[in-house]
Order: sequence, then structure tokens, then C-alpha cells
Amino acid sequence: MNKKVGIICVLCFFALFAASALDLYLTPYVQGGAGQASGSLLSGRGDFYAELGASSGTALGSSAPFYPILLLGAGVDLSLSQGKFFLWKGPLSFVAGLDAGEWGGAVSGSTAAGAAFASTRARSMAITLSADERISLNLGPGLFSFELGPFVGFNGGYLVQEAISGITSTTWLWPAFADIVFVGASLGFDYGFRLGPGRLRLGLRGDIGLTPLSSAAGALGAEIDYPWRAFARAGYDLPLGAKKAEK
Repeated sequence: MNKKVGIICVLCFFALFAASALDLYLTPYVQGGAGQASGSLLSGRGDFYAELGASSGTALGSSAPFYPILLLGAGVDLSLSQGKFFLWKGPLSFVAGLDAGEWGGAVSGSTAAGAAFASTRARSMAITLSADERISLNLGPGLFSFELGPFVGFNGGYLVQEAISGITSTTWLWPAFADIVFVGASLGFDYGFRLGPGRLRLGLRGDIGLTPLSSAAGALGAEIDYPWRAFARAGYDLPLGAKKAEK
């Protein structure tokens, strides 16, 4: 019974937008790129690696640099524009999205001679909800779009991987209450090509956290501050509303 009620509600939702003459698009996408974060957790491991490298007898002055790590994600956007009841006209539209992906940072230890001997990777598995303003312009055979807006992230837990001299350990930690939510801002560019009934979108996106990913009072017992991610993204617009994709 509850399942039937849910299906009816979803159908009524889409019918309402169609009746309002809104352009409505659903855009599933995949993305891949790199990211980084700093903070007391990674800085502490870096200091430890520097001391460990210096005391190994190789040479004094060993370094522990931070480096970006590979991050992956997938999500879906719902965009709406035009329509007699919509607040913005012309090239502006509103985009709400959900992304399941990784956040985090890494640090490595190396001797003064440049030989790496240790590393720590701390990744947060998070879901982010975004609300972007999009401006789209016809450019050549397709549609160029620019997006900007805030997001809120919900931390699902930490995967901490450490390797020292070939010995690797992996730890999974559930988030504490202080770690669950973080917020940030997003900036994106893409270009859409007409393909079949919808539109293929290829673009770039950057996310930056404006609050710590991990709190000192959280599960890690140390902060991971202000993470960033840079992605290449591929998605496909599925037209669901009153108008079809632009030709």
C-alpha cells in the first residue's frame, strides 16, 4: 500500500511540473578526478614520517609532502527552467543534485634522497546535496553552461589506509556526531551536445569545503580541514518536462 502511494506521489510531482510548462531534465552522471585536504591528522602523520625518515640513518631533513589522491563519484541532477510559474526566465535555470563520492587527503614520507617509505590516505565516503544556479548559452552546435552554488555533505564514514615500509593497514571508522555534516561551494562548466532524445554533457567541476571534513572532537580525533575536489564529468540530460532538448 505504501509503495503504491509513493508511486502516485512521484507521478503527481512530475505531472505538476509538466502542467506548469516547466522544462524539466534529469541528468545522471559519473565523474572522476583528484582532491586534497590538510589538517591536524595528516600534518601529524607528516611530522612523524619526517622524524622517522631522519632517524633512519639515510640523511637528515627528510620531507613529508601532501599529495592529491584519485577520487570517484556518481550522481544525478534535476534541473528546471522557463515555465510561467518559474521565477527566472531566459538562460537561467535551477539545478538540484545528489552526489555519492569520496573526499579526503593524503600525505607521504620520503627520505632526503627522495625515496618514499610511508603514506597515509584518509578518505571520507560522503553524500552531497547541491543547489546551483545555471546559466546556459547557445554556442556553436551545442549548449555551454556555467553553474555556481552551495552544497551540504553528509559523511558516511572514514577509510584510513597507512603503509610503512611495505606493511599496510586499513581502518574503517564510523563518523561521530561532530563529523556528520560539512558545507561548501561548487563551480562547474560543461558543454551539451544533442544526442538521441536528450543531450550529452561533458564538463569540469570543482568543489571546495568551507567547513572541516573532520572535527577534532570526531571519530578521527583530529581535524581534516577544507577539502577540495576537481572533476571531469560526463552526464546525459533526459527531458521529462514540457519541452524537448534544444536542437
